[in-house]
Amino acid sequence: MINILRLKTDKKKLIIPGISLVVLLILIFFVYLPLIQRLKQARSKVILKEKEISELQAQTQILSRKEKKKLPSLKEVSLAIDELSKLGADNKIDFISIDPRQTKTAKSMPYQILPIEMVVEAEYKNLGIFLGSLESLKQSLVTLERLEIQRDEKILPRLKARLIVNMYLKNEK
Repeated sequence: MINILRLKTDKKKLIIPGISLVVLLILIFFVYLPLIQRLKQARSKVILKEKEISELQAQTQILSRKEKKKLPSLKEVSLAIDELSKLGADNKIDFISIDPRQTKTAKSMPYQILPIEMVVEAEYKNLGIFLGSLESLKQSLVTLERLEIQRDEKILPRLKARLIVNMYLKNEK
């Protein structure tokens, strides 16, 4: 009889830790693990946003370094294109065509972008030097958007290239 009473009290002592363990497991599976999953998702979103921010900061730094140059207005584009073609001539680039396109307004930026499509003929080395020297323009700020190089047997060792250069212009309000 004494052993039976002891067993009942031992079971009672095991019930409280057992219930505590079940409650703990329920909390882990239904509260803690979903929170950890949401935390991982939030962390990945933060990492993506940080990457976007760092890219924007890099672009801003490039533009702020180059913003020391005076951005031409739409009225001064011909002067900037003249400077661009003179730089090309200095690097032995033959311009077949220079075609300014419609300006694009950069979202939340204090400038417009004027794409200029150019078809040129040059030796590979001279074309590379020309593209590398675009940064040295004094009248304008330009970036290379697209470059397509074609080999033409008729003009070898020269190449024919089609490129789109973005010229940055100040907004006129």
